[in-house]
Amino acid sequence: MSSSTKTNDNSTGIACDGNSKVEKIEDEAIVQSFVDAIPSEDRSLLDLELRSFVVRHSSHHRPIALVTSGGTAADLEVNSVRCLDNFSTGKRGAISVEEFLKRGYAVIHLWRKGSASPYGRVLSQSIMGNNSMPNEGISISSLGKLFETGDLEEDQEDQLVQAVLDAEKNNDPWLSDPSSIIGDDHGDHGNAPKRINNNNNNKRSSYKGGVQLHRRIINSTPLRTALTERQSALEEGRILTIPFRSVEDYLAKLQLSSESLRDSQALAIFYLAAAVSDFYVPLAERSQHKIQSRAIPDKNSDSLLSKESDNGCLNLKLWPVPKVMNLLRFKWAPDAFVCGFKLETDKAILRQKAEGAVEKYGCHMVIGNLLKTRHDQVWILAPADMETWLDESSTANPVSTVKDWPMQEISRPKSSEVEVLEGMIIEHVVQTHFDYISTSLSGSFDKSGTTSIMRARLELKQKKKNIERELFWNQIQKVALDWAGVFAGAAFSYVISAALRRRMNT
Repeated sequence: MSSSTKTNDNSTGIACDGNSKVEKIEDEAIVQSFVDAIPSEDRSLLDLELRSFVVRHSSHHRPIALVTSGGTAADLEVNSVRCLDNFSTGKRGAISVEEFLKRGYAVIHLWRKGSASPYGRVLSQSIMGNNSMPNEGISISSLGKLFETGDLEEDQEDQLVQAVLDAEKNNDPWLSDPSSIIGDDHGDHGNAPKRINNNNNNKRSSYKGGVQLHRRIINSTPLRTALTERQSALEEGRILTIPFRSVEDYLAKLQLSSESLRDSQALAIFYLAAAVSDFYVPLAERSQHKIQSRAIPDKNSDSLLSKESDNGCLNLKLWPVPKVMNLLRFKWAPDAFVCGFKLETDKAILRQKAEGAVEKYGCHMVIGNLLKTRHDQVWILAPADMETWLDESSTANPVSTVKDWPMQEISRPKSSEVEVLEGMIIEHVVQTHFDYISTSLSGSFDKSGTTSIMRARLELKQKKKNIERELFWNQIQKVALDWAGVFAGAAFSYVISAALRRRMNT
């Protein structure tokens, strides 16, 4: 490999060599091809949705979070039957969206189809319990927990609850459920109540196919809270969901979303919790049709796979996925706050990888977690003094480096839910983001989103002018049509009068 010269990227103290610049140009071209592959009608609609969303909230100087969640699929065929995927369920990103919305942010949610969704995961958790996967579908046994269906397991749980209540009430009829108190078979002699034998047969026979939500769902406080928060976010228009599936789709929509946030500057934050594929198969290299399990592939598939003659093994050739963090950080949205993630299996190399993300890509914060304990604790790498670091990062020889950054551990309290950890993380992230915004306000050049506000106001002003112009021309057309009707009527009357005069003269 030839030697390379080192240069400084624009307005940063991060060094990059010539080879890295070549790779960045190649990556940019590949991602642009992903964007170009989106049908023009779909892209125009997405651009309109993003622009409208950002303009609406930028005009109120509201911070906007772009949250990515779920994993990406790498297809092996043009008409995809098989793909490479990962275990990401999107739960962390879904909870993070809820937490940002609680704190007043507007959120663009880049969401993997089929993964956990904000607020929807609360219903799944209420039905399946904390140990279930957040994107698990409703099973046949789960229907009894969602609806009152007279299931055996449901009846047994009801009896247990009733037994506890009865024990606490000492069988006091005045505190019991009136529907469970009746007289004996010959009437209510002596007002002595008897309790119905609430067995399974009675309950199942009383179920006639009527459908109603189970009381545990109706009375679920977390679900009620989630529905209230969801309704508030929707009424205020503070969430925009953009679905994706493949890694190409993800990168293309990430670029479009990022570019829409460029003018929001420091008000924008990228919370990149999605598990992005490291390898994929380019479209030109994929098998045209389904990869057969035994047949020898044709010549069009040789670049993708080969079959060994002795045991029919499938050998795949995978290409590295373009790295876009540099593009996002320095081109798509250069003034936004960027929070990246690192997942490792060894704590010894976690900090090293987190520091590498800062040095190579210029992240403002990196959240590190280990595979086995990712739901219990994380480590957050961020500068102790955001203002000092930003001032020094713009110089050629900064005094402090990422080696000096503290790496704070955040652990979930015992016996608490997973949501507690995510709330603690977002609280830390939001505080650091607001430090970044305040630093942008006090810096030598304003990056606090003023450009976005001015552009939003200009767009709104232009839109108002367009509407006024359209109303003006509509009024002109209406007047013209009215006068045209008058002239047409006059001309018609003149023709009839002339015809009558000629007939009378003859």
